[in-house]
Amino acid sequence: MGFNDVVADRVYSVNEFAALFGVSGETARRWCLSGSVPTLPRIGARASYRILGADIIALAGTRLQSVSRSDSETRSERAARAKRDLDAIGRLAKSRVEPSSREST
Repeated sequence: MGFNDVVADRVYSVNEFAALFGVSGETARRWCLSGSVPTLPRIGARASYRILGADIIALAGTRLQSVSRSDSETRSERAARAKRDLDAIGRLAKSRVEPSSREST
């Protein structure tokens, strides 16, 4: 599955999200836990995180340049890319939560 296959109104698991972004399931869970990735409300403490396809599409737009990963990418290059992606995801999540200055007037 690739970003072109993501359906906006479908709900995706953390592992599906992780596969799309080329990170481990545990990394994706940490992003969800930190609030860097917008998730649907969890029902119960042991419930899995669920991510809406529309949010995946929006997050994918923040990392268009690094979507196609080379198989020759080293672990340190992959870690650096993951950090850049997480920073971009965090900025996107903050922009969705913080009201703009126009709304406060």
